[in-house]
Amino acid sequence: HLTTIVDAMREGVALTMTYHSFHREEPSTFAVEPYCVKLFEQRWYMLGMSDKLRIHALDRIKALEPTERKFKLPKKFDAEKFFADHYGIIIGDEDFDVEPVALKVNSWQSKYLRTLPLHHSQVEVERNEEYSIFEYRLCPSFDFQQKLLSMGDSVGVLSPMLLKEKIREKALQTVENNTA
Repeated sequence: HLTTIVDAMREGVALTMTYHSFHREEPSTFAVEPYCVKLFEQRWYMLGMSDKLRIHALDRIKALEPTERKFKLPKKFDAEKFFADHYGIIIGDEDFDVEPVALKVNSWQSKYLRTLPLHHSQVEVERNEEYSIFEYRLCPSFDFQQKLLSMGDSVGVLSPMLLKEKIREKALQTVENNTA
């Protein structure tokens, strides 16, 4: 579907898409104006306008056809700016706004973050033989939380406190899921 989407973006043509969201029992069909595509964690996504701006995973598209209807991308739309305050593709979070985040990362994992930062806002503010402290300015939404959890005991959240609590709750649930 990537070629069809890119062609529609280039030509400013709306698409008719049949999409099967994980949140619905059945696929639904609707018109969408493709704004941009993004690769995240080995999946392609399309940001498009239907009733509102939404992210759609290309692997959940069941059918996709160009229409005759033309559209114009809003003049002020900038894909890089749109995603700039986010880690991945989740662009809204009811618990968090864009805010400072501080992580304490062990010295081994710190090497990886120096060579492949988690986010463009990453700044290493402290470094010693045991750990580094990295600061970010972003919305610590679900996909960022999942990334932190994937780093296991090599990372700890210093702030914000709500993020620290959420990571702790999820880690405790993981322990509970893996006992008995």
